[in-house]
Amino acid sequence: MERKKLKADEKAFHMVIDRIIAHRIRPGDKIYEPDLAEGLQLSRTPVRHALSRLVAEGVLEKTRGKRGYTLPILTQQDMEDVFDVRSCLEGKAAYLAAQRRSSEDLSYLRELNERERSLYHLGQRKEEYAEINELFHSKIVDMSRNGYISRYFRQAYWRSSLYTFHFGLFYNTDMMAFEQSFSDKGHRTYREHRKIIDAVDSGDSSLARELMEDHIHNTIRRRGLQVSPH
Repeated sequence: MERKKLKADEKAFHMVIDRIIAHRIRPGDKIYEPDLAEGLQLSRTPVRHALSRLVAEGVLEKTRGKRGYTLPILTQQDMEDVFDVRSCLEGKAAYLAAQRRSSEDLSYLRELNERERSLYHLGQRKEEYAEINELFHSKIVDMSRNGYISRYFRQAYWRSSLYTFHFGLFYNTDMMAFEQSFSDKGHRTYREHRKIIDAVDSGDSSLARELMEDHIHNTIRRRGLQVSPH
């Protein structure tokens, strides 16, 4: 997705996400609309809309009657809870996607998968890698053709992403250190995505659900995602 083609509020949304990925915004930090608009070099209206969306999707918190927004403090229990929710929602989405797939859907998923494979091995442009990961999971959910799954997926996805961005090895080490730390090469994200795509393509709903659920839990189990004590 090319950022220059995005609407201003969508662009602002992703620019804030990029700052979180880069750890320029950390858990507990306060964010003020005027300062953020100036820093992003955008007008305040799209920034205000982006901030409202970030609150609605669980990325930021807003205390009524107080100025500013906060990136929430992250906890081990919250992490486990939100990944459990994602597993339920996206497992069902993958199950339905295998029944409702189209050739156009599958071509798009395979194109995304090839792009993320290339970016992974570059070990750079992690913001773009994160964006492609979002597009992959969003597409599987869209393919379910279930509006309720789509509605609740967004909040669970972005909340869980805070843990990935701040505590996942891929976003917190250089590529060489990551390769040394993560020896289980069969479970790299893009390879797990490819297996999910293959199951959806084959129409095997049960396998698609199982692979998606395992993939989401693998974020914690195999990638060593642990919340540091505050």
